[in-house]
Amino acid sequence: MSPAGFALVVCALVVAACGEGKPAPGSRGHAEATMREALASPDAAARAAAVDAVGRLRATQFDDALTRLESDADPRVQAALDATRLRRLDARTPALVAQLVEGLRGREAGLLAWLPVVPDDASRAALLDAALSARDPQTRVAALVGADLAASTTQRALSTRGLKDDDPVVRAAAARVAWTNDLGVERARTLQALLEGSADRKAEAAAQLADHGDTWTVPALYAAAADPDGVVADVARAALCRLGAPGACAQLEAVFGLRDAARLGPAAIALVRSTDPVATPLVQSVLSHPEAEVRVLAACALAEAPPSSHDVLALRHLQDADPRARACAAVAALGVAETEALAIVRAAARGSNPSLRAALVQALQARHKSSADAASALGLRVLAGLEDDAGGALEDVEAAVSALNALLASREVALRDAAAARALESAAPELRLLAALAISEGHAADPGSALTRVMNDPFVVVRVAAASARLRDSGDDEPNEDPQT
Repeated sequence: MSPAGFALVVCALVVAACGEGKPAPGSRGHAEATMREALASPDAAARAAAVDAVGRLRATQFDDALTRLESDADPRVQAALDATRLRRLDARTPALVAQLVEGLRGREAGLLAWLPVVPDDASRAALLDAALSARDPQTRVAALVGADLAASTTQRALSTRGLKDDDPVVRAAAARVAWTNDLGVERARTLQALLEGSADRKAEAAAQLADHGDTWTVPALYAAAADPDGVVADVARAALCRLGAPGACAQLEAVFGLRDAARLGPAAIALVRSTDPVATPLVQSVLSHPEAEVRVLAACALAEAPPSSHDVLALRHLQDADPRARACAAVAALGVAETEALAIVRAAARGSNPSLRAALVQALQARHKSSADAASALGLRVLAGLEDDAGGALEDVEAAVSALNALLASREVALRDAAAARALESAAPELRLLAALAISEGHAADPGSALTRVMNDPFVVVRVAAASARLRDSGDDEPNEDPQT
């Protein structure tokens, strides 16, 4: 046999051994094969994950596999099939929504799980309306919280109903819906709902009134400031301070001699967010309060507010005796003393206190949502374990997941892309899954080789999410190998 003939035989044997026509790693063909393998898997969790991924893609090339799964006995698979039908919004959708409502009668909280997959306003309104009729007040509150996914007409109808609810917690939730969306629904009743109930609810009302209030609220707030209930008066004064009413911030100083965090909370938040020059020395006073809980409230209010000239006040409290106050002060100081403040954040990320990490994530999430500044993004990357020297951050997966979610929800496109690409390399499968899902939903770009590697992940749900992400790309069949890090 000639050398050329021998070479042809070897090539033929290699093709036969390796499988002729096997898709290139990371290609769309590879992604489709991964998805079909999962749809036919003996593992119900894998089947459910694949059905959900197909639904997210709204892909039709897998309809044959979906049809075979119609008789699947696993409830997770059936739930994923229902979600796929709802996402597709075909002619069966109205009947399916009615069927869901009827099937969950008496346990309407289950309806709210379907909201994110229903893009149709009428269907969302039907689900929310049913949940708002639940016996459990918490379910009614959850329905009002979920109203932000609905059209403004649905929000208006829900808030109008909720403001007449027998439960004060539900009324307060309805008031927040009306107020936050500037719906102008029964304003007097809305104000009353925001100011009634527990001390914590009244404290929250201060921020609501100041965030979304306008001139019509000022007379009512002055009246509330004279209320014999100290908390109501404090809430009203705090709201007036935030709204810039003359002399209102100075009046808050009267509560600093108290050790009641519920009454000091509204004052701390108002002073931190006020633009009144009188507020600055008062912020420093409340940050130095002898009661640790008050210092924590003030420091965390400062950390969760958009970056401002008040942030420099946090520098004096980076060594606070209370670790929560110290951590929140560090978040507030990230923009003015990054090295020193970041060292405190890193120490908390490596530490053994999960509640402290949760407080840090909450503060960083709030600040990043309001400003998307580079300092808060860096802090979130540390808590998510995306920095090389983050150390023990990944020991607390829950905090890392929360931090990564905040990064993937950032309004900064480059930040989302970089976070997703880095998270695909994480040792935690939960983070790899979140990143792949974000790419599959179009919230982050396909980073190329990093996603290709995850398509062979040892966890099937991660593989499925990665395949879905690659299938979402409508480009060439060949994978992009230019990672965006």
